Amino acid sequence: MASTVYAVESGVVAKIGWENANDTGTGFGFRLHIRTIDGSRTWIYAHMDPSIGDRVYEGYVFSKGEEIGRYGKPANGNTTGPHLHLELRNSSNIPIDQPTVEPIPGGKMTSGRNPSRSICTNNGCSISPHNGTDWTEKK
Repeated sequence: MASTVYAVESGVVAKIGWENANDTGTGFGFRLHIRTIDGSRTWIYAHMDPSIGDRVYEGYVFSKGEEIGRYGKPANGNTTGPHLHLELRNSSNIPIDQPTVEPIPGGKMTSGRNPSRSICTNNGCSISPHNGTDWTEKK
């Protein structure tokens, strides 16, 4: 199934679970942080299906190309619909540009990194960067 997510780089699970267990509709929702083997970068896979927590744990080692799980359907976290948010951060936890990768082979990227994205509401506009890429299955 195209909504299956695969590891884009080998690494160790540094964090897994809800960004905010008291409000699963905020932030990254159910997310997985995979730190590269050399510890220089961390990949964040956000809005994942929480069932991955049944088999994956902190310290679990993924190989590049290994199946991680599926993105959440229905969606979780701060999102308007089901998708995978993939983000790369350096060892200081600062978002950085990521190489071109496909966490969902045959999927499609629906939005890219935009550090100066404006979000406007009835209360005005603010900068809310989009620091990763969003992916869905190709339809």
